[in-house]
Amino acid sequence: MSHEWWVFLGLFLLGTGLLFFLKKMFPVPQEEKDLAVSWQELEKRYRKWDVLGGLLGVLFGAAGGYGSWWVCRALCSWRAQGLEGVHVLVPHAGMCLTPVVPAAIATGIAGAWILLQVLLKSRFHELAAYGSLKLGIHTTRLLGGMFFLCAALTGVGIALPVNTYMALSDQKLMDNAFFGMKERVYSYADIASIQQISDVQNRFKTDVTLHIHFKDGEVWKSENTAELSPEQAHVIATYVEERAGLPIQRKTLKRR
Repeated sequence: MSHEWWVFLGLFLLGTGLLFFLKKMFPVPQEEKDLAVSWQELEKRYRKWDVLGGLLGVLFGAAGGYGSWWVCRALCSWRAQGLEGVHVLVPHAGMCLTPVVPAAIATGIAGAWILLQVLLKSRFHELAAYGSLKLGIHTTRLLGGMFFLCAALTGVGIALPVNTYMALSDQKLMDNAFFGMKERVYSYADIASIQQISDVQNRFKTDVTLHIHFKDGEVWKSENTAELSPEQAHVIATYVEERAGLPIQRKTLKRR
């Protein structure tokens, strides 16, 4: 059996196991099973509403995902204003994508759910019953659990970038890593080496990052804090070089 077939079989077994687990965790309530209306009749009435719910979920999810990215960037900029330093580096774009997926799921669920309730009013419980009977899973409980989990992950996904920074002043460097629990403070005498790495993606694009190695073995990497332009990276590397009294070690990586 080829490798692709093993992958397909593994995914099939994983999906089957997950479906079985969800049916056990979120069984369809008896009152929905005992509805006077048949499942086939519910399908005729609510298939189009089911499709509409999916479309609304996508639209609200896209808006929520973008909104979480925008909020993360705004909070990072606000956080930077409270830090002291000649150069203050905070996430701007890439790292603020962390909350996008859970935010999209949470807002997609909430937005579609609320709007369908407004449109269907007293008939909404039949739509919920149709979804449960179609999937064999209590969709109300499942979606509610997914919403609260993703909402919590969104909060964490925003908090982590907002608490990530590097502030360089004339006397010290202060940084908090992406998963850092507390701020680290170094003097320039604590620096062991400075690396400026140019990663040549193609003839039109070159990414420049800085790595500062400290004598205690810790390494600060600019790509884990902020997205720097080549000009910004050069200015900051020169700033650190002058104060640490160490030469910049330049390295170039070329992609084939």
